[in-house]
Amino acid sequence: MNKTLLAAALLAATSFSAQASELSYTFVEADYMQSNVDDQDFDGVNINPTLVGWGLKGSFEMGEKFYAFGGYSSGKDDLLAVNETDFSAELDANVDRWNIGLGFHTPISSKTDFVAELGYVQYDYKFDFNYNDGGDLYSESYKVDTGGARLSGGLRSALSDSFEAYGMLNFTDSQDIEGDFSGNIGGQFKFNPTWGITGDVEFAKDAINYTIGVRASFYATSST
Repeated sequence: MNKTLLAAALLAATSFSAQASELSYTFVEADYMQSNVDDQDFDGVNINPTLVGWGLKGSFEMGEKFYAFGGYSSGKDDLLAVNETDFSAELDANVDRWNIGLGFHTPISSKTDFVAELGYVQYDYKFDFNYNDGGDLYSESYKVDTGGARLSGGLRSALSDSFEAYGMLNFTDSQDIEGDFSGNIGGQFKFNPTWGITGDVEFAKDAINYTIGVRASFYATSST
């Protein structure tokens, strides 16, 4: 009886280890994000917002090689807040980002995949300016929307049973910026096959984006 229980425990441990080291392409994730944006023009004034907000994203594996993905994030910064006896002014920046696309992955070693993605990404910028000068009220909103195709390629690797890392190079051809390159590096620490903590840094031309999140991953089960 004891030998049977020991064998079952070893089998369960081996199964857990093998599953934990796999790369899942089906997951949902909730994120906290911060974007440090450089040199944005608002009505002739140069500003450098630091956007703080949240995001949701997910991926769904389709077959052995392909997956669909999408995400949404929203960030805000109070760029100006002046409150005096006879004068007050506020300048707020809001940026919403969403993306959708298809991905391809193929193994290049036992624990590393080559990953390629093709998708669409859009940024919706909004700046709100309000002031009260002794009862003289003024309000203005400035909106800019830009979007385009994004092609990405890189590597994703299970470095251990509990940690994976990736690096991606992105090329975005948007309505306003041609040939904009960016890069992502990130990883995930897994508490178990389902739950993990993620981190990502994206280096773009005019911004650095930081993300930390909680991910729930799901694995395909095979029938025997």
